[in-house]
Amino acid sequence: TKSFVQINDGAQFHFTTSLVIEAWVNPATLAEINGAGLVAKGPFNGEDFYLDVFNSKYRFSGCTGASSNAAVSAQAIVPGQWTHVAGTYNSGTGVNNIYINGVLAGAGTCGARHLPTGIPTLVNVTVGNRLSGTPAYDLGFNGKIDEVRIINGFLSGSQVQQDYLAAFPSTV
Repeated sequence: TKSFVQINDGAQFHFTTSLVIEAWVNPATLAEINGAGLVAKGPFNGEDFYLDVFNSKYRFSGCTGASSNAAVSAQAIVPGQWTHVAGTYNSGTGVNNIYINGVLAGAGTCGARHLPTGIPTLVNVTVGNRLSGTPAYDLGFNGKIDEVRIINGFLSGSQVQQDYLAAFPSTV
């Protein structure tokens, strides 16, 4: 059974502008389930934001329900290795970026972000799992997650790199 954390929903997670999600992750396998949640809020394909694994690559979107406009890393996940993964959404440009170990690894454009209505505002933020669209949290990440940050604001590429260089991944 995969363990995960739920953080109660609140106004602090109803982003209407830029946002950043960062975490150190260590996948146990290359064969993660598609949509395996690292950090997410809302059900699969209807979420407010997410950082996950899809087709063995890291993926991020800060655009409400816009899976097709997600930033996807060019390289596959590496099982058994700690990796710093950061997703940024810039409300000024409408661009999602994903960074792997402080280096830009993919981008996607979704346009303006809006305050979600309906399901995304009724669900908690999860770390290590997410809703699949059913009432169950059944898209669990198989591995370890550490040092999660959810930021209401924007970080530039150089700021993401500074976070990567300053962080110390767990050796547990």
